[in-house]
Amino acid sequence: MESVITFLDIIKDILNFVNSKILITVILLSIWWLIRKLINKIIEEKIDKVKKIHKAKKKASIITTALIIFLLCLLWVKDFTQFIAILSAGLSITLKEPIENIFGYFFILLKKPFKEGDRIEINGVSGDVISITAFQFTVIEIGNWVNPDQSTGRIIHVPNGKIFSKDLANYTKIFNYIWDELEVLITFESNWVSAKKILLNIVNKYCLDESKNAGVNLDEISKKHMIYYKNLTPIVYTDVKNSGILLTVRYLCKPQQKRIYRSLIWEEMLSQFNTNKDIEFAYQTIKVK
Repeated sequence: MESVITFLDIIKDILNFVNSKILITVILLSIWWLIRKLINKIIEEKIDKVKKIHKAKKKASIITTALIIFLLCLLWVKDFTQFIAILSAGLSITLKEPIENIFGYFFILLKKPFKEGDRIEINGVSGDVISITAFQFTVIEIGNWVNPDQSTGRIIHVPNGKIFSKDLANYTKIFNYIWDELEVLITFESNWVSAKKILLNIVNKYCLDESKNAGVNLDEISKKHMIYYKNLTPIVYTDVKNSGILLTVRYLCKPQQKRIYRSLIWEEMLSQFNTNKDIEFAYQTIKVK
């Protein structure tokens, strides 16, 4: 009988301990939430520029989050070890994703696989990073139902833990340029030499300066990374297809400007080809017998 009473007293003490700690935890989290809201409001009132507001909020979020984690550790860690054997199995399952996201957050801060403003692709989502928080990062989506390089306007939140399990592509980290190609198909009867010269002049007009800037960027990063390109200047390749002669324009540009350059090149190409009667666009045809 005494052993039963002793066991019940232990259970009672445990419940009292847990309930008091949980209450204090709720109070601390509530205070932390109110302080963050107050700080964000002060930042918005005192700072005018959007970028500076965002950076200030980011720093405040890191400081306040670190402080609340420290206080919760002081509250729980001393006595929590008594229950670690019982709760570890449950916690490892229920808190797996939140803990993974927090580790992902610190990985992003320390290793910097991307930063705010970078254009990335992860887990089938492409976009520009606009925010990084303790549990998730946010991108403004590109592609999907619009042109692959244009913004859809949708905001997508991605858990930080995804960087450990999914492939990550960064369009702008280290080397700030990407290669783009534009294919032009002309007929076999066309003056392909003249067409190729016209295309090369057009792409040099719009993209040659970008290639020079890319060369400076490459010289800097090649000192730290094994990145090497023999030729950065625009070029036009020639190939033969069933329907005609294929001229492929290849050039460097910044990811956010890809569609702009394609539009400029196409507009001037159409204009110049229109004045050259010996150049005609080709298209696939089907013979019906």
